[in-house]
Amino acid sequence: MALDALERYDLGPAIASGGMGTVHVGRIRGAEGFSRVVAIKCLRAELAGDAEHVTMFIDEARMASRIRHANVVPTLDVCRSGGDLWIVMEYVAGESLARLMEAGPIEPAIAIAIFHDALSGLDGAHGATDASGAPLGLVHRDVSPQNVLVGVDGVARIVDFGIAKAQNRASVTRSGEYKGKFGYAPPEVVQGKKATVRSDVYSAGVTLWEALVGKRLFVGDNDATVLYDMLEWIPTPVSVAAPHVGAAFDAVVARALEKDPDKRFASAREMLDALEACAKRAGARDVARALSGAAGDSLAERAELVRAFEEGRESVAPPTMRDPAPAGQVTAVMGETPSGTVRMAPPRAAPPRRAPWIVPVAVAGALVALLSISGAVIRMRMHGSPAPQMTEKAADEAKPAAPKAPIEPAPAPSSASVAEPAPTPASSASAAPRPRSGPKPPRPAASTKSCQPPFTVDAFGDKHYKPECFQ
Repeated sequence: MALDALERYDLGPAIASGGMGTVHVGRIRGAEGFSRVVAIKCLRAELAGDAEHVTMFIDEARMASRIRHANVVPTLDVCRSGGDLWIVMEYVAGESLARLMEAGPIEPAIAIAIFHDALSGLDGAHGATDASGAPLGLVHRDVSPQNVLVGVDGVARIVDFGIAKAQNRASVTRSGEYKGKFGYAPPEVVQGKKATVRSDVYSAGVTLWEALVGKRLFVGDNDATVLYDMLEWIPTPVSVAAPHVGAAFDAVVARALEKDPDKRFASAREMLDALEACAKRAGARDVARALSGAAGDSLAERAELVRAFEEGRESVAPPTMRDPAPAGQVTAVMGETPSGTVRMAPPRAAPPRRAPWIVPVAVAGALVALLSISGAVIRMRMHGSPAPQMTEKAADEAKPAAPKAPIEPAPAPSSASVAEPAPTPASSASAAPRPRSGPKPPRPAASTKSCQPPFTVDAFGDKHYKPECFQ
């Protein structure tokens, strides 16, 4: 059907759905029979009346349009008709890195090629300028396997600038809030501090570790456990978790995952240069072959859908679409995930409903107290006692990754706030010895006071953790 008041565009079937909108195959039409397939992202109808979401949606298009880089999916147009809002983007046939990882660990040479492109795109985004040439100060803030699109041409691209930060962005994150996927956001951002280029480097490091090893880096029975690991645990070296990966990757990943931002790579380009020194990079043809082997069926299904749309055939059914798309869902142009919320304290009386992935850090005090108490308990328990034995979880992480073990889908974007870990003395990242990884520190023992489960769920579906269960 033709979009109302948008005679140049035809809206085709939906190919993916996420928290902010639905992505459709579309077509732009011009004079003399000209037409071109595009991707059209439509803001969800229930969000179209929310000023904050509308501003975020427009900001996404405006910022992405300033990035001119081969490894960033281009934004072509923004259209509004009545209460509806669309972003028109270049259509790229492909699947996300998350989909590729479902088939198992990524071969090192393929991973280097994919991350060469992704880090190049990030570097291009970080260096974007406004019309006057002034730096935008753009930070993606949502680098993850879902937001790296691997095309059938063997080229990887960065997608989804929906929560990116820029100096002149109209939509501003409130003080004490963070936006992003739980498990990929760096410690300083989780603590409510300013996101920087080095924050994206950290998220890229988590993504690289997972791609090479073939499983999630931060996992746990609940969000509090994951949060504790993010702040306290030194990740297992890649070559230990996945012996098929050379030890040369260890230093690169460890530096990207430094908890102190000043010790990380200063830019995506710097991380890229270090990564390329680890091993030979595969060619685009090899990447395309790996993608076809991992996701050939879904690629063929979507290609047939696009052909049917272009030919005007109505009988072809759209591909199966999970709505809202889980974190492992792949889109042709957008890597979106459903929203999630983690609250570490009881809710205030009748709070206004926020965007579901944004969590106020007014809860910070409760979590700070909980972690402080837990840390004190841990220190008392460990003082004077023999060295702890490797936990079952840590021992499992040190085992070689099964070559075809599918990676678990990432959790929905979540938020939390905690106390900043004590900084370590500054030193040269290249000369300083990397801290030894080993057993994860023991976690706070949950109380038996009605802690099964250790949270309640309100009418909105938000979790509210019980403080007494973490003392």
